[in-house]
Amino acid sequence: MNNMLLERKARTATAQTPDQVTGSRARGVQLILDVTKAPENEDKLTVSIQARAPVTGKYVTLTAFAATSKGEELGEGATLAFTLYPGASETAAIGSHEVQALPLPTRWRAVVTHSGEGSWTYSLGALALN
Repeated sequence: MNNMLLERKARTATAQTPDQVTGSRARGVQLILDVTKAPENEDKLTVSIQARAPVTGKYVTLTAFAATSKGEELGEGATLAFTLYPGASETAAIGSHEVQALPLPTRWRAVVTHSGEGSWTYSLGALALN
């Protein structure tokens, strides 16, 4: 699994990572979204994890974490964590961290969906959880 999934740059449309392959020991992942510039409007970002079907190669969304605050509320920066780990205590989007109690598939990707056309500058990193 690559630690840097999406490099820091300005984006105005949904971005997806290359496929990630889970190592034999990793059971989960923590995604870190580091927003350094947000639009001054009501646009939002939503982070999701998609599994890749082994036969067809199609993607299916396993979970979509709660949308971030509106761009106008984030101002000039926020660091948000999203954790996918089997058996974890699920939480609502509290502060800057959200947890979903699901196992990580063998082949997956992360998607950062934009609700509008505003310009966001962010990076997305990943930490494997054993």
